[in-house]
Amino acid sequence: MRSGVRFWGATTIALVASGAADSADLVPAVQLPPALWNWSGGYIGGHVGVGYGQKSFSNPYGPSVYGVVVDTPVFLAGGQIG
Repeated sequence: MRSGVRFWGATTIALVASGAADSADLVPAVQLPPALWNWSGGYIGGHVGVGYGQKSFSNPYGPSVYGVVVDTPVFLAGGQIG
């Protein structure tokens, strides 16, 4: 087992040192078409969201001040600029 690790380690070092696996020398097989748009420039955006939750409680010390079932409706809004 130890000799196998040494063998593969020496092989990897030899390949890296020789430059046999240099990806910068590879030529792409397919030329990509030019992009139809670019992502440079300003941005203004916004978001809106809603949510709803419901939780039931059982309190061994007596009734809760919020009741047995608590509803939690939520509204969220915001914006971005960049």
